[in-house]
Amino acid sequence: MRFRLTPRDESFFDLLTASAENLVSGANALGEFVTANGEREAWAEQLKALEHEGDEHTSRIVHKLNASFITPFDHEDIYQLAVSLDDVMDYMEAAADHVVLYQLGELPAGIRQQVDLISEAAKLTAQAMPDLRKVRDLEPYWSEIDRIESQADRVHRRLLASLFSGDYKALEVLKLKEVVDELEDASNAFERVGKIVQGLAVKES
Repeated sequence: MRFRLTPRDESFFDLLTASAENLVSGANALGEFVTANGEREAWAEQLKALEHEGDEHTSRIVHKLNASFITPFDHEDIYQLAVSLDDVMDYMEAAADHVVLYQLGELPAGIRQQVDLISEAAKLTAQAMPDLRKVRDLEPYWSEIDRIESQADRVHRRLLASLFSGDYKALEVLKLKEVVDELEDASNAFERVGKIVQGLAVKES
């Protein structure tokens, strides 16, 4: 067990929690977006605003890192955690933006499954961030994130098989594949968050 002779800056836990809670809002907006019928622009704009808010959260964490000598964990680990959380929002916003830009109509049902899994991961991550104070107790978190990511991989593979089945026109396949891949990237970013948390637990043990 690691002992500290100087106090650590506890504000990082609140900053990371705020960033993760922003992802819950983003996942909720994305869920509304993919089920909307013709009124997606407003939800896409909300996702842009949340993506900007996510950038601000990340900027505050990086600024705090640059100004802090004593941190709860290694500077690089906190930085990677902040960036991975930010990546999730970037991918969610990009997926929605491409749906609007490509003027896609009804989306394959599997996309809703992707978004549901992203939402589940977002909620778990927002619940886990305050518990970084006792990171050794977070094994159920990263185990569940691994399970969700594995399920997301299966959904992604089925979606790709459907897209290339011949039921879609070639140009539509390219457009939908970009959206599907970006949502898969969001799930992968959550997996990176889980791996970072797992690594922190190893270092703290």
